[in-house]
Amino acid sequence: MSAASSDLELTRRADLLPGRAGNSASALGKSLRYHFRGSFKVLHIHFTTRLNDVLRFTQARSSSSSAPEDEAQGPLRQLSGRRSLVRKKPDKSLGNPLRVLTTLIVLFIVSQLLAYMAVETVLSLKTGVYSSLENSAAAQFFYLLLAQGLSIYWVYRILKKRGLRLSAIGLGRLARWSDLWKAVLGFGTFYGLLIIAGLLIKQFLPAINLDQPQDIGFNYLNTYRDSILAFTALVILAPLGEEILMRGYLYSGLRAHWRFLPSLLATGILFGAAHLMSGDGSGLLWAAGIHTFILSAVLVYLREKTGALYASIMVHIFNNLMAFIVYF
Repeated sequence: MSAASSDLELTRRADLLPGRAGNSASALGKSLRYHFRGSFKVLHIHFTTRLNDVLRFTQARSSSSSAPEDEAQGPLRQLSGRRSLVRKKPDKSLGNPLRVLTTLIVLFIVSQLLAYMAVETVLSLKTGVYSSLENSAAAQFFYLLLAQGLSIYWVYRILKKRGLRLSAIGLGRLARWSDLWKAVLGFGTFYGLLIIAGLLIKQFLPAINLDQPQDIGFNYLNTYRDSILAFTALVILAPLGEEILMRGYLYSGLRAHWRFLPSLLATGILFGAAHLMSGDGSGLLWAAGIHTFILSAVLVYLREKTGALYASIMVHIFNNLMAFIVYF
């Protein structure tokens, strides 16, 4: 054996001695730590690479599928290294309650004024002198036709502007037979509530005169044609226009933000207030206000439960038909 081989053998044996055991263990621990650190870095790099590949693939598919929308919305913005499109969520309602209430009042007043001015102007041009439309059944018919038509048209324009369908105001489906029998039940309920309210008012609020005369127009029906015009205006046009405006636009707009009861009360109060001034000029017509408030409560309930306006329109037609029979 050579001297070099003897020295190597002595070195290996010396490593096994107790004094050299700690140094060997320390070296082995360091070697293992370096090994695990290297393996972890390799795994981390591999996992990160695969994850980035998946994210790029997902973004590429999303970008290709939404390309038409991206072109319509405008340029993309870079945010945190990722492509994101800032979209404004559309408001799928008729507006906040204050906007709905204000718009309703403006629509009602402007429609009435424009219709009145138009009919009065035509009468003056035709006769050569000022003539009140109250003296002509035809003039009153065209006044109601124009006023209700303007209200319906503007409600339709609001729906189009806000990107809503007719279902937003309860006209999203066709009428059903169930709407008819629900309207009959609702009409009976309305008159029952009206009788109860009348008894309670006479008992506890005797100062309120429930026998006040109500001026509903068409005071001069001289021909059969005048009667047909009055019937069409009061029994058909008025319920249709008022339901679209009140239970369609107003109640639907309020119900999108409020609960059922506050929406019912607000709609009923406004509907009743609109009829307080329809008396003979001697004061507020409380009888008509109470009558229409109770009627509105029943109509709102039907609008809520059926999800449409048809039953409400039918009850309103039944009510105006009874009034037409009584007054004419």
